Amino acid sequence: MATRNERERLLTEALNNLVQVMSNQGGGGRIIAYHGLDRFHMNDPPTFKGGYDPEGVEAWLREIDKIF
Repeated sequence: MATRNERERLLTEALNNLVQVMSNQGGGGRIIAYHGLDRFHMNDPPTFKGGYDPEGVEAWLREIDKIF
């Protein structure tokens, strides 16, 4: 099992990756439809319900990573 620091590092890395992907969408301020979202939802992604659950977060991130 990962230590708390490792979990925080992994979560930070995942969030930074998400920010990078979102910033690469570009569009000069215009809203751009992301057609891959439909494919993402077809994979029935798990829902993260929040709260303090380090193991739950790790499992959620693994499942989301599999979809991507």
